Amino acid sequence: IYVDYCKNKPDSSQLILEHAGTFFDVSRRSQRRGLANSISSYLIKPVQRITKYQLLLKLLSCCEEGKGEIKDGLEVMLSVPKRANDAMHLAMLEGFEENLEVQGELILQDSFQVWDPRSLIRKGRDRHLFLFELSLVFSKEIKDSAGRTKYQYKNRLLVSVCLLEYHIEGDSCKFALWAGRTPSSDNKTVLKASSMEAKQEWIKNIREVIQERMTHLKGALKEPLHLPKTPALTKPRNNSKSPSFEPNLKPSLKGELLNPISWFFSLSIF
Repeated sequence: IYVDYCKNKPDSSQLILEHAGTFFDVSRRSQRRGLANSISSYLIKPVQRITKYQLLLKLLSCCEEGKGEIKDGLEVMLSVPKRANDAMHLAMLEGFEENLEVQGELILQDSFQVWDPRSLIRKGRDRHLFLFELSLVFSKEIKDSAGRTKYQYKNRLLVSVCLLEYHIEGDSCKFALWAGRTPSSDNKTVLKASSMEAKQEWIKNIREVIQERMTHLKGALKEPLHLPKTPALTKPRNNSKSPSFEPNLKPSLKGELLNPISWFFSLSIF
């Protein structure tokens, strides 16, 4: 609930700003009902309450009774600000035509300088990145007609086809992603994080996502793939002595299993 509330907070603030004069006579209602603050100040209180809950649960964590539940509650409340912030940024993404839920859980989002190998101009561009369980989405920060920040979708990389390069010579905050089976300069995307801490966090999470996808794919390849059986050929019922002709068939795959590894690489997934 708190994540959804925080995600929608910019919209509620904008509605108050646009329609407060029409629907809320703040000064008159405050005087009549004895309200000490404006509507906007009350709407921000649930957001401020998050840090108060965190402090309270930290104080209670020293208690033996219900210690496990208190620890779980503290972990949840500590994760709320990040999850809410991620949800707010994700809500600003526009132009991504596929279903975002299919991409899996949003793990990280942040701004980077990006060097795209397909670009004719070899210059870093400011991009906002979203790391999901299945893909890495690139977007460009723009302003809409009302001056609000939005992210315009540019492209994405599937995590299952990525290789990670940890260090780029000349800049400790840079790292790179290779898209494809064989690393080359044509499919190398260079990223520059805002700090070494941000770089290490992204590398750690990207590596974990890649390993998880590889484990998932290898597990899927262990499942045998059965091909449909070839219908049995029957000889003609004609008992004449004329020679009967059968097609010169290659050895049938009837009843055999397709090698899953060969099948997998034939799809050119990597």
